[in-house]
Amino acid sequence: MAFVTAVFRLIRQTKKESQVLISMSVLSKKLPFSAGGKRDVDMTQGNITRHLISFALPLLIGNIFQQLYNTVDTWVVGNYVSNE
Repeated sequence: MAFVTAVFRLIRQTKKESQVLISMSVLSKKLPFSAGGKRDVDMTQGNITRHLISFALPLLIGNIFQQLYNTVDTWVVGNYVSNE
């Protein structure tokens, strides 16, 4: 009986989460702008190099920040967390 109750709770929670995601997607469609200034980009038309760079640049910047965070975290743990 506890298993059935847990399954129903999970189903209710999933429905609530999907409703939140749907409402978030509706809200995002109402915004008149995006980070790059354009809403939709057709990457099959135009200069492929420019499209690839504009697509990869945010990923590259995010990876650099993540690597910087990991480096600083390793340094802090190595210097300040010890048994002594």
